[in-house]
Amino acid sequence: MKALANINRLQVRNETLMLLLDLYESKGKTFYYDDLFSKEIDAFTNNTLEKDVTELVKILKIDLTEARIKLCSKRDFVPKNKDEQLLLNVKRIVDRIQKSYNSFELITNEAQELSKMLGKDHTSINWTKNKIDEGGLLASNKFRLTREDLEQLIVQYKKLVKEKKYELTTLITNFYVDFINMKIFDNYNELIALMLLYTMLFQTFPIFKYVSFFHYFAKYQEPWQYALNQANYNWASQFSQTDNLTEIVYKILMDSYNEIDEIAHQYEFERNLNKSDNLENTILKFKRLFSKEDLREAHPTVSDSTINRTLQRLRDERKIMPIGSGRSSKWQVLVDQEKDFSQISIFDE
Repeated sequence: MKALANINRLQVRNETLMLLLDLYESKGKTFYYDDLFSKEIDAFTNNTLEKDVTELVKILKIDLTEARIKLCSKRDFVPKNKDEQLLLNVKRIVDRIQKSYNSFELITNEAQELSKMLGKDHTSINWTKNKIDEGGLLASNKFRLTREDLEQLIVQYKKLVKEKKYELTTLITNFYVDFINMKIFDNYNELIALMLLYTMLFQTFPIFKYVSFFHYFAKYQEPWQYALNQANYNWASQFSQTDNLTEIVYKILMDSYNEIDEIAHQYEFERNLNKSDNLENTILKFKRLFSKEDLREAHPTVSDSTINRTLQRLRDERKIMPIGSGRSSKWQVLVDQEKDFSQISIFDE
């Protein structure tokens, strides 16, 4: 626990401080979002889970076709190979976190249960064994499980949280770096660390039921890995440089809040309008082939049945036509947009 143990070595740059101030100002809107989206929470969580799973396929470098990714992200599936089993396990973990993040407590048992969920029907994941150096030529070979190390790390983390001297996101990031370098588990240790980081951030900034954490993690994956390598480099000598990693966490959080701000603005506008008409306006703006998935992303709170009815109506009106069939089908706008497109008015009768 060399990163947390030496947390006082870190200095906050002015740019980071400004980012941090913006972040906590955005966090103050949490109650507003919860109230605004209270009737659509299931639609949001389902949509977010789908996006998380899609991004995790890229992050974990799982080789799947686009059609298979869509299937795996939208429903439970029977895995065809080890990679798909891992994806199914990760999906269930993310789903569990989204539904129960409030009840999460950072204890060793939670980490162990997380490792069991991740390794189910895929890989055996166990506590790492570290040899105890007793010195001497005839010293016996004794080992200690890293469970004890994790317990000490958690105690250190909770102590620092209670002291309230350090910003919480900084502590979470340093906990993450320590967890990785202490090699707590013998398999998938870094992925388990990422899931714990996600859970702890989710509990602190509960917006990831509305937007995908892993979408923005994937966006910053390259600089994240570079910053993590920096943090790992001097970890053993107790001079781990974690500030760049923490700053990326801030950026992920701010990007997430910016997205939810845009969604909230659109939602406030849409909830007083006919959803089908609003979908039509979105559709008629497309200058390329579009899919149902494009409409779901543009209108995350609109049900599939409303999307299907709108597409059927516009097809009957010969404003759009389907290209292909089945899950991979696309749609094309037929009307002259300049002539036929009209802006929705809030004063329409």
